Amino acid sequence: MKKFLFYTSLFCSALVCVFLCTKVSLSGYRNDFYFFIAVLLLNLICFWILRKIERTKRKSYINLFLSTFQIIGLCIFLMVDTLQVDKVYKPINNKYNLYSSLSGWHKRTYFKRHRGELCNDGELWQTKIPYYFPLIEIETKRDKCHKVGSDSTYNWLYKHIPE
Repeated sequence: MKKFLFYTSLFCSALVCVFLCTKVSLSGYRNDFYFFIAVLLLNLICFWILRKIERTKRKSYINLFLSTFQIIGLCIFLMVDTLQVDKVYKPINNKYNLYSSLSGWHKRTYFKRHRGELCNDGELWQTKIPYYFPLIEIETKRDKCHKVGSDSTYNWLYKHIPE
């Protein structure tokens, strides 16, 4: 059981690294944050359990190192302010369109406002999500200097959804 706990914590820590360093993430930034906190707690619990047993004491320090690294990463994550997005958009005709039914993917778009000194209104990025496994999403396109349109085509293409 202790081996299972140790290897589960290593696997989940590797997933956290994949989600933070690549364009693949969990569906929504809040889910990334919750998973990050859960893996941090898993590593701390694993350290606490394994340090009491003499033959697994060395393994426990791996979990302590991972926990320390994750606490530093969490502080950086919160300072960068990437947790909150202003609006989440979903293409209006996305659920039943031909693209999502044939390929098995549907799209979601996120928008985050810039401060006043940066260009245009904010940053807009699109992701694609597996239609039958909606837990992960992959970033496909990012526009760091996006101007929000108020014309009818913009309102026709995207529908604001609460996250």
